[in-house]
Amino acid sequence: MQKNRRTRPIRSKNTKSSCGRDFLEETQNSRFAEDALLEIYITVLAKMPKGATPEEQARMFNGRANNAKTPDLNKITKIVCEALEGVAYKDTVQITKVSAIKAWSVYPSVWVTIEGEERKSDGNT
Repeated sequence: MQKNRRTRPIRSKNTKSSCGRDFLEETQNSRFAEDALLEIYITVLAKMPKGATPEEQARMFNGRANNAKTPDLNKITKIVCEALEGVAYKDTVQITKVSAIKAWSVYPSVWVTIEGEERKSDGNT
């Protein structure tokens, strides 16, 4: 049983529609085995507010400023997991562990890492 790791940034603002497309492009149509138990790690990097002072920016970079910006982290996690269902894995019931972090960044993005047993590409999407 080979454990594989896939990490992918989601570049589009329309996360739900781009998530599956980006995964297929990155993995060349391979997906995780239908009976694989999966672990998903999500990192959300939110753009810092334009009006933040240098002191506030320093606190944000050091993780000392709360990122209570919407949408909520649980909503982002649900959107990402559902968008990858049927593309990266058969069903969300395969997910046994989820870890998500939200932080400030100059370059906003969402990074998704999935760990589990991968099957070979069969040409079907």
